[in-house]
Amino acid sequence: PARVDLYELFEIDQAGSDVILVVDTSLSMKKDFATVRSALNGFSGALQPQDKLTVITFDDRAKKVYQGPAGAKKEIEKALPDQPRPGGDKTNLGEAVELAIEEAGSSKKGPMPVIVFLTEGREDPPAGSQFAVRHNEAWSELADKAASGSRTKLAFVHGIGLNQNTDIERLKQVWPSAKEISINPDELRGYFQGLKEKISRARLQRELRDELKRGRVRIEVEDDNWGTIKPGTSFEQKVTIRSEYKRLPVEVDLSGVDWLDFKSTGGEQASGAQPEIDIGPVKRLIPPGETARFVVRVTMPEADSRLKLQENTAFRGKLGFKVTGASPAAEKISALDVDPRIKIEGAKEDIWFTRRIGTSVYLFAVFGLMALVLLGGFGRYAMAPVGQSMYRRVAAPALFGRLAFSAAPQGTALPRPISLEGRGRRVTLGSAGTINLSGPGIEAIHAEIETVWDGSEPRAVIKPRDGRVKVGKSAGSTPILVTEPATLARGSIIQIGDYKIQWS
Repeated sequence: PARVDLYELFEIDQAGSDVILVVDTSLSMKKDFATVRSALNGFSGALQPQDKLTVITFDDRAKKVYQGPAGAKKEIEKALPDQPRPGGDKTNLGEAVELAIEEAGSSKKGPMPVIVFLTEGREDPPAGSQFAVRHNEAWSELADKAASGSRTKLAFVHGIGLNQNTDIERLKQVWPSAKEISINPDELRGYFQGLKEKISRARLQRELRDELKRGRVRIEVEDDNWGTIKPGTSFEQKVTIRSEYKRLPVEVDLSGVDWLDFKSTGGEQASGAQPEIDIGPVKRLIPPGETARFVVRVTMPEADSRLKLQENTAFRGKLGFKVTGASPAAEKISALDVDPRIKIEGAKEDIWFTRRIGTSVYLFAVFGLMALVLLGGFGRYAMAPVGQSMYRRVAAPALFGRLAFSAAPQGTALPRPISLEGRGRRVTLGSAGTINLSGPGIEAIHAEIETVWDGSEPRAVIKPRDGRVKVGKSAGSTPILVTEPATLARGSIIQIGDYKIQWS
């Protein structure tokens, strides 16, 4: 990929060009018109057969004399006059620009239009022309018209003056990026030979800028809650890298994947050895439009004296994905005066470890034993809806999760996060609750959090008791007063007095 030819990668020659030649045929061109005509024939012959060519001539007025394939050499030669028009004693450059804008904007799709103007005289519109009557206003209207078209505003414009005394610089009033040169007629053939390469370069620049503007690489983590791992155990999770670039390959660097935080679920900061992170090769090459996946393997250290943690202590951690990316062809892209930077989204994903490994197995064992007991007690009725309902009444889901405080009464230290694991199926909040809240306006039992079955799905609800309890559905929502049991979802905010608590 680093050696790829960008012209081939973006199929610059295969796509074809939309070339508009605007040629002065006024009497001021009489002396050198044979040389000009020969150079124009040579230029049209150098174009690809798939290129589209439009020829516009102008003197007192402008007109289109040819439009079709660039490879139709005989038709093009026939369309070009052998000499300037005998009655064309004026040079209506403004009308020629207007017709070129109309032709370039006649199609909303297609390759970038290329417009080449060629003149030997100064602008001299005929009497009655809007460019003679209201000159400055008419040229301003041309600029507005060119800027309003999706294709005309992006046109690649060259103005060629065949002596030092032309008005070719007026093109900049319409296209500020227009290129202007003054050359002798006998230099025109050589200039046209190099113009083909200039057109290809300009088209490649436009394609590259569009590719880099629209494309991006996305880092997607399948689940941002990976569970809790005990000392000495490992855990794996898949991460997806998706390239939305259509032409450019991208090399991503994953060496920035590291811990942002690592603690025990009891809240104490772990010291000494840190969990090991293994992602395999840190650099991955992603072909355009393709997806790659890698596995993050986290291995927790064994419990030891440095960690000061017991073997049954669970950990939680916050993993940061700081991923960078670049195109292998970045040096070549920079040489074309294009910014080669690659956009990466989702590259700073926070991963939390919050559950104890084995919980699901433990619950399955407990519920399985209870099912056997119920089966023996209720016989076939244990399998009926009534039996299942009774089973769920007896075996309500266990309550586990985490309460994190984001606000507390003024002058009160923010309480540490509280793990709800092992608290059965209910927790009370208040001055005499299992979660003790102190301060004015805090009743003995403000609320209870408990678990219930919702059909076959478990859910957690908060039941207001004494005082005022407010609940917000998510971290960004405004908590509202609840007087009836309300469902808690991951991220719900509970407000009691001056305390704000997030449940997860």
